[in-house]
Amino acid sequence: MNIFRMMRMGRMMKPIRLISRNENLKLSIRAIFISLPAISSLLVIVLFIICIFGIVALNVLKQTSFYCDTSNIPLSPPDQENLLKTLSDC
Repeated sequence: MNIFRMMRMGRMMKPIRLISRNENLKLSIRAIFISLPAISSLLVIVLFIICIFGIVALNVLKQTSFYCDTSNIPLSPPDQENLLKTLSDC
């Protein structure tokens, strides 16, 4: 059983060996690790902006998606559209 574990471990180490042998890949991996703090701060700013847009969208669109049963209201359709603007008007 230990032999199979060693073989699996060897397969997992292939990419690491490839990186250690190739200088261009080493440089690329170092650049990625150096840029991680800048990328993480940018990610925080983007998530903050998405949250702000979500809050604004909820406030703008609240109570605009509803259905009124107007079959028992004795008004013409244009009058119904003018009078029934929110869910509480139904």
